[in-house]
Amino acid sequence: MPDKDTVISIFNAVSTRALRILAADYFALVIFDSDFQNGQLFINEKPDNLEIGELLSEIRAAARESCLKRRTCREADGTLPIFDRDDFLPVAVFRRKLKCRNVLAVPFDMESHGCGFLVWGWEKTPQDYTINTFDKAALITEQTALSLKLSLKEDKGKESNAKLAALLELSTAIYSSLNYKEVLEKAVRLSMDIVGADGGSIFILDKKSGILSPLVTIDPKHSEQIARIRLKVGEGLTGLVAKSGIGLISNQSHVDPRAIQVPGTPDDPESLICAPLTWSGEVIGVITLRSYRCKVFKQEDLDILTIFARQTADAIENAKLYESLEKAYQELANTQEQLIMTEKLRALGEMAGGVAHDFNNILGTILGRTQLLLRVVKDDQIAEHLRQIEKVTLAGAKTVQRMQNFTRVSSGSGYEMIDLVRVIQDSIEMTRPRWKDECQKVGTVIELRYEHEPRLPILGNSSELVEAFSNLILNSVDALAKGGVIRIEAISREQNAVVRIEDNGIGMDEATLKRIFFPFFTTKGKQGTGMGMSVAYGVIGRHKGEIDVSSKVGVGTTIIITIPLAKEIAKEEKQQPAVKEVHKARILLIDDDDNIREVVSDMLEYLGHQVCSASSGDRGVELFRQQPFDLVITDLGMPGLSGWDVTRICKELRPEIPVIMISGWGNQIDEETAAKGGLDAILAKPFEMGKIKSLLDTVLSGSVKAQEKGISNPARG
Repeated sequence: MPDKDTVISIFNAVSTRALRILAADYFALVIFDSDFQNGQLFINEKPDNLEIGELLSEIRAAARESCLKRRTCREADGTLPIFDRDDFLPVAVFRRKLKCRNVLAVPFDMESHGCGFLVWGWEKTPQDYTINTFDKAALITEQTALSLKLSLKEDKGKESNAKLAALLELSTAIYSSLNYKEVLEKAVRLSMDIVGADGGSIFILDKKSGILSPLVTIDPKHSEQIARIRLKVGEGLTGLVAKSGIGLISNQSHVDPRAIQVPGTPDDPESLICAPLTWSGEVIGVITLRSYRCKVFKQEDLDILTIFARQTADAIENAKLYESLEKAYQELANTQEQLIMTEKLRALGEMAGGVAHDFNNILGTILGRTQLLLRVVKDDQIAEHLRQIEKVTLAGAKTVQRMQNFTRVSSGSGYEMIDLVRVIQDSIEMTRPRWKDECQKVGTVIELRYEHEPRLPILGNSSELVEAFSNLILNSVDALAKGGVIRIEAISREQNAVVRIEDNGIGMDEATLKRIFFPFFTTKGKQGTGMGMSVAYGVIGRHKGEIDVSSKVGVGTTIIITIPLAKEIAKEEKQQPAVKEVHKARILLIDDDDNIREVVSDMLEYLGHQVCSASSGDRGVELFRQQPFDLVITDLGMPGLSGWDVTRICKELRPEIPVIMISGWGNQIDEETAAKGGLDAILAKPFEMGKIKSLLDTVLSGSVKAQEKGISNPARG
């Protein structure tokens, strides 16, 4: 049995860290000689009414009855046995004497010198009492047992304490630091100090490739060369240890045929010692130490290095677990933030869409009346005033359309194969006057660099995407008031087209960054509409893409757009049938808005058609049943029968009669929805006289529907 001073020294070195690591109230060390005649007990804190001698006697009796020596045998997987129930009698004694809720005992063997165990006690049930607690206790017990064994040899007391302190320092670092690289560097340095090595590395095994790569290297001579080496499993001493899972010593590795020379290093004498990093019975890496002084490593060195290796494996796996948890948490946080953003944008979109619908009705009346007046007015001055009204109304209509584009959802059924590389090129050319010509006039220079792959095929709407990318480029231009660089990169990554737009402008703070996709939010004052980024967001979303923005004040902004790639299909040229100008037709016009109904009726009559009006869907269907019509024009949203109901009923009664739907929601109805609803065409408010004429000529001449369905043109009166 070790002498008392040595045991006290070891206990003092262990107790503080053992209590802190397991957050326990009591910690005790108990050892007995081989026949249980003599024993020693040390405890961090003795209750007032507790006699150490009496406690040791009870524990000795309990240890004998529990066959302590036999209980020190390791489990099948090589781990120490751990007891926390009263069927292991020393646990019951400590629980009763110390009045603890939980007691944990880990026995250890000192071979021919006896045996013992470490004990932790908690007055209240600990918050973290899991398998991880058992692992920590087993690890500390192994370290303590090793130190006791070493202390039994002459002149080994101080060295044993130093090794134990190093092991405990590493244990503390593993369970208190989340910086795993820092922990691994400490593991290499401590193991070098303990075994007297000059350099060391931790190699990590890639299971898929079977390659060992150095993760951490500390070496005064050849750290760069060692950092570049890659070893196969079974190659060199390190590779052999990874293959067998058994540590190796080579005290003359420069002449050992099992060892290999690190490329770029001299063939000088050296010694090597390697231990496997094992986790759950599998080798995950190797720790390799080197001595350039040809130190003779001993089995004792390999034993303690093996314990270091086990702790290092814990550090690596803890780091992996932490990284995976951190990644999962970040993904969850990002998802939650994205859901909140989506919900906010959806609510704003609904509001914007409703406002847009109402404005379209107002603008439709203004634009229609203005264009009718322009065709009859004779006074040039009045005509000029009317043209100004028309111009402003059309500009307002474009703003409303941007609002609707932000909220519109598309099935993509009407998309065609386009080249995203060409789309971005068109956007660059469209914005050239802003980023080049206007800047040159005021003496600033903006350099735009565009790097791209030859072609990036996607399914989409070219004009929508040109507008979206133009808005993004113009945002970068606005951020470069003093000039700078805009870099655009378009590449393919996996199954996606990835576009990166980067500028070195003024950047944005976090508060601005969170609001950039909100409609009407702008930092440009009266110069901005606040719709550019929201429209881009809507367009990219409709193309099943994603847009991500990062920015830093004074550094610049980076926008990354991801859109799924499409397989290219040979494009068939379709011959468009000729559109014939039609003559007078009898038209049923249905709209619950008096202003819209009257102005559309006047426009149709001005174009030479005969119009019969109805203020509701029910009245319109009643007229349709009573009179013959060549065409039905109906509003979408009406009390009673909606525009969809009117279309369905009319098609059931007379499928050959074309139906046009007019609505403030018009551009949000895609072709697939229109076709399913039986519509022949859609006319979005506000509409111009020229567009109405063109659409009527197309529909009434049967240039599209009649030819495709084999329906003859209705008679004209």
